[in-house]
Amino acid sequence: MLFSLLYFVVRRLLGAGGHRRDEKDIELLVLRHQVKVLQRQVTRPRLNRLDRVFLAAASRAMTRSSWSSFVVRPETLLRRISATTVRTILLRSGLNPAPRRTGPTWTEFLRSQAAGILATDFFTVETIGLKTLYVLFFIELSTRRVHPAGVTDHP
Repeated sequence: MLFSLLYFVVRRLLGAGGHRRDEKDIELLVLRHQVKVLQRQVTRPRLNRLDRVFLAAASRAMTRSSWSSFVVRPETLLRRISATTVRTILLRSGLNPAPRRTGPTWTEFLRSQAAGILATDFFTVETIGLKTLYVLFFIELSTRRVHPAGVTDHP
């Protein structure tokens, strides 16, 4: 008797259907309920790489409030692995970790290579006639010489 009454109330809440839009909403509700039932029965789902890629990409297209529909949290799919895990995988594959390298620092390296390095940038100039000009230029790092490459009002 109690289940009959509950069935009647739920059916009235869902409506009689008939409209295509209502059917899609009810279908989504059914699918979400099935996911909840499966979450109660399965302790840890096994996901392959394609599952992870799809779910991670889908999580970026949804708001955080919608993430409750996921079997696992997107943070879990996207989390970084530890250095110990990387070391274990390398050793299992017969590869040793990279050695600690000694040598010049980044600043020392750039100073030694400055003769062959060009930097580039651009800036804008406002003219007296309130027109904006765009300037592209290159700089030789060793001599600090500036080489204008072009000026235009339509970049």
